[in-house]
Amino acid sequence: MAIWTPALFAAAVLFHAGYLYENNWWFVSSFGALIIAFCGHVIANAVLRTGFTAGETALGSTLLVAATLAFLVMILVAPDELVSRLQLPIGLGLGVLVLVVAISMLISFGPRRSFESLMLSAIIIYVQLRGCRIAVDVDDIPPRHHLRFNVCLCAVFCGTDSPAWQRAG
Repeated sequence: MAIWTPALFAAAVLFHAGYLYENNWWFVSSFGALIIAFCGHVIANAVLRTGFTAGETALGSTLLVAATLAFLVMILVAPDELVSRLQLPIGLGLGVLVLVVAISMLISFGPRRSFESLMLSAIIIYVQLRGCRIAVDVDDIPPRHHLRFNVCLCAVFCGTDSPAWQRAG
């Protein structure tokens, strides 16, 4: 949190400046601040010998998907002048963010564990959106069993009598 709070504030200020002054370098600086914060978080995790928790991964994935959806909605409903001015810098910035996250996952986990971690995060987000919660601690599952856990999540589905699931509410 100590890394992300000032970085998000700086990114928001730089993004606003890019919008006001109609200069793409402000947008580049804005996404650069987010990338620096992400790299700082990765370095802090390496120094502390920890990793991203399932909650952090799910939150980051959710925010990135929400930003992408907001960008797509902006393309559909905003005036043409605004879309033509913002489409390139924001689209490239979001693409670079995805690329940085993918590269860091490949470096940290290798190709197989990266894909399994991404799938686990996507399934956790889907299940939480469906109104269910997981009664097992995902961090306690060894990485070699993540793919098996994903298959079990897909097979069990929400609302069954399995002890691994409980209806929220």
